[in-house]
Amino acid sequence: MIKETDVVHWPYLLAAISAAAIGFAQPRKGWLLAILQAAILLIGYFFFASAPRNGGDRELELFSLYGSIGLTFVGSFVGGILKRALGG
Repeated sequence: MIKETDVVHWPYLLAAISAAAIGFAQPRKGWLLAILQAAILLIGYFFFASAPRNGGDRELELFSLYGSIGLTFVGSFVGGILKRALGG
C-alpha cells in the first residue's frame, strides 16, 4: 500500500486497523506481534520494494512507512486496552 498510494492516509489506516486487531486479539502478547509487524514493514519496504524515481515519492513513502510503524505500536496498545476494558 505504501508504494501504490499518493497520500499517507491509506497506509496509516491499514496499519492502525491491523495493529488494533492484533492488540484486541492478543492483549498480552500484542507487543511482540506489533514488533513483528513493524519488522515486516521495514524488511518488506527496504529489501523487496523498488526505489522510487524521484525524491518527492521517496519522502512520501518513507513518511508513510515510519508513520505506519508508529501507528502499529499505538494501535496494538489501544486494542489491548479495549480488550481488557471489555472484560477480556
